[in-house]
Amino acid sequence: METQVRTTVEELNKDLKNLFQTITSVSIDKKYVMKVDNEEQTHLEFVEFQLDHLTQSGRKKLARRIRHINKKQGYRAFTSFVSMLKFNDIIRHNIKIEQSQKEKTIQLYRKEYVRARAEAETLRLKYVTEKGDFYKS
Repeated sequence: METQVRTTVEELNKDLKNLFQTITSVSIDKKYVMKVDNEEQTHLEFVEFQLDHLTQSGRKKLARRIRHINKKQGYRAFTSFVSMLKFNDIIRHNIKIEQSQKEKTIQLYRKEYVRARAEAETLRLKYVTEKGDFYKS
């Protein structure tokens, strides 16, 4: 049994346009910051795709990645997909999808908390070893 993979240039172009609409809507919902050539954008539907130079195997790989990103819609999947498009010269713009400022702040505070917790543990161990059996008399 052979599966049908949409690998013609027209089908891939249509799938990419639909995918970029999905990326835009998910990014708006999750408050991701989309930057095109270091300028913030509210949508990505204007991006043009160059698919003529891809071989048959290249188009199949792209179709597989499109199918995968339709199933796993998240920050990591979007950024890796867009960087793959840029690496393969499918898009000309430098597109970055970044986390929201709130999410960056939360992650920064988490790192500080973990660092402080580790320091508190080392201080507790120093205290316990110094105290030893002193108060057990």
